[in-house]
Amino acid sequence: MEQWDGSAWTALPAANIDVYVTAKRSNVFASVGRYWELWIVDAQGNVSDGGEDTFSLASIIPGKKRKDTTRGTYTITGDAAFYPTTVAPGALGFTQGGAGPAGGLFSTLTDPSGAIAASGLVATGQPVHCQVHVAWDSSAPDRYSTVTMT
Repeated sequence: MEQWDGSAWTALPAANIDVYVTAKRSNVFASVGRYWELWIVDAQGNVSDGGEDTFSLASIIPGKKRKDTTRGTYTITGDAAFYPTTVAPGALGFTQGGAGPAGGLFSTLTDPSGAIAASGLVATGQPVHCQVHVAWDSSAPDRYSTVTMT
């Protein structure tokens, strides 16, 4: 992300992006580069959080007076695998809200692969890969983001 300083575009480090966004109920978590989520699926296939993974674009264009405030891109990449088990999420290192970007889902900032292997769990089926790419430029006339998902 870059910020217009009045004369030039200047790159913002991740920690500065977290501070820059001040809109109510907006959290960017730009300094979180990697995290893991755990979703519980019952025998009927129902997913614990309703079956939808969501993310939001926080308000990174504060106010309506200045148009040229920020521009940038980011990409979210994820892989999902199914592990049949009755092992509790906590035994695998997951807690609700453990990673800020995951909201209230069971999540962790620490790679759980060791705990998963130690529990004897083996993934079934093919993993699912998803990628979301976001680009925006607040100096553009429409001020909207472009989001693509594959």
